[in-house]
Amino acid sequence: MKDCEFWSQVKKNIDENQPGINSYNLSSSGVREELDRRGGVHKIGLFFGKSPISFFSNSYLENYKTKNENFFKIISKVVPGARYLVDLSKSSERLEVLLSSNELDVFCIYLRRDPLKIFASTMQRPKRTRKWFGFKAIREAVWLKSRMKDMARVFLKVPVDRELITWKDI
Repeated sequence: MKDCEFWSQVKKNIDENQPGINSYNLSSSGVREELDRRGGVHKIGLFFGKSPISFFSNSYLENYKTKNENFFKIISKVVPGARYLVDLSKSSERLEVLLSSNELDVFCIYLRRDPLKIFASTMQRPKRTRKWFGFKAIREAVWLKSRMKDMARVFLKVPVDRELITWKDI
């Protein structure tokens, strides 16, 4: 990231406006927010329809939302005049929290993909944890189905005038 002109400018803007802040983790050694982490017991509940409020305190979610609002405001200063910022985050729980923001105009592109092609792609990729947990195909199929169901559930919360659905062939 240190070699990227865009992110270097974002980091500079953060340092100038909020000296000493390290909560944005703009480094390769930064640790993700709990809500954004790929693993964790809470992910299982989220995939089965539980809301983030079931696992995280109101103060944590408010802090997370405020931090994201501030982050997007900083990026908008780096790219003045831009109307949209595309965030390719794959976390449905993150989208759910950001949709509750009064500071951000959240639009959503829901990329529908063929589950069988996603599954085939997933099965081909090496994953560090797979060597410790067996039944890879069954586990990945359940995980994929749950994730797609959760993403569809959260997408229903996006106002119709702020959504776009498109198909992607992998």
